[in-house]
Amino acid sequence: MAFTWTRRLCAAAAVLFASASSAFAGDFNPPPWRGAPLSTWQIWGFGAPDPIPQPPDQWFQNPPLSFPAGMLPQGAMGMDPEWLPTVGTPGGGASGVWCLWPMEALCFRVPNYDNHNPYKLVRIQIKYFNPENTTGGPPVPPLIEIGPDVVPSEIIPLGSAAEPIDPSGLGFWNLSFDFEIRPNPAEEFIYIRNGKNSQIYIDQVVIDTICVPGAPAFGLAAVAGLAAFRRRRA
Repeated sequence: MAFTWTRRLCAAAAVLFASASSAFAGDFNPPPWRGAPLSTWQIWGFGAPDPIPQPPDQWFQNPPLSFPAGMLPQGAMGMDPEWLPTVGTPGGGASGVWCLWPMEALCFRVPNYDNHNPYKLVRIQIKYFNPENTTGGPPVPPLIEIGPDVVPSEIIPLGSAAEPIDPSGLGFWNLSFDFEIRPNPAEEFIYIRNGKNSQIYIDQVVIDTICVPGAPAFGLAAVAGLAAFRRRRA
């Protein structure tokens, strides 16, 4: 369902600079088309609980479109997501995280270019901790929902990847998801929802989009191998 965005997006400069230091911490898999014409890029580092809706951090590329990008917590079963200043994990910890209990979500409203290109590519990166992950392997990911605000658009999953932030694999992971949306909508509502029976912690979200002109082969060639992409190591 669509949200009513009743509060003005107005982040103070102190909030922006507080979150800037961690802006790139979980941006492990930027898409090859970032910065290309008709692309957008947003990072949420959650350095503070306010304002709501939360605007992206200062490090982003989203030209003046129909409205600003923003994030709105979505409650469930009479509870609302809780912002925490810190959270500890077996592999370390993080500051400025949203704790989601079952079926709670973070909803991201992302404006794009309003044109008639045939489709759009979306990459979503989530820096995420699952306390039940005790094996060191990839954790069970949260549910990713796009829409139903873009219906009747068709949502096509293209691939995903997971990589631990620390070598133990018992702390935060970077999860990446790629989607194709047909036809190209002027905005997306992207929900990151907890489908588990216990809490999860979201430390950072990065969303890239691009409106792809021409034949579908153009976009697919640009993101070939999405299911197997990994972070480039220095």
